Amino acid sequence: MFNHASREVRLVSRPKGLPTAENFTIAERKREPLQHRQLLVRNLFMSVDPYTDQWGQPSPLGLNRDI
Repeated sequence: MFNHASREVRLVSRPKGLPTAENFTIAERKREPLQHRQLLVRNLFMSVDPYTDQWGQPSPLGLNRDI
C-alpha cells in the first residue's frame, strides 16, 4: 500500500550567506487519494537555481509554506 503522506522541505528563514540546515524544515502533509486518471510522481532530485530567489528579495509567497 502507498503511504498517503508527502514530505516537504520548507524554507523557514532567509539565509545570510550560504544556506544551512537551520534555514529549512521538513514537514509532512497528508495527501488525498489519487483520482481516476491521476498518477503519483516521486522526485529523486530537485534543483533550486539562484535566480529563482529573485536576487534575495522576499518572496510574495512567504516562508514555511508549500509552493
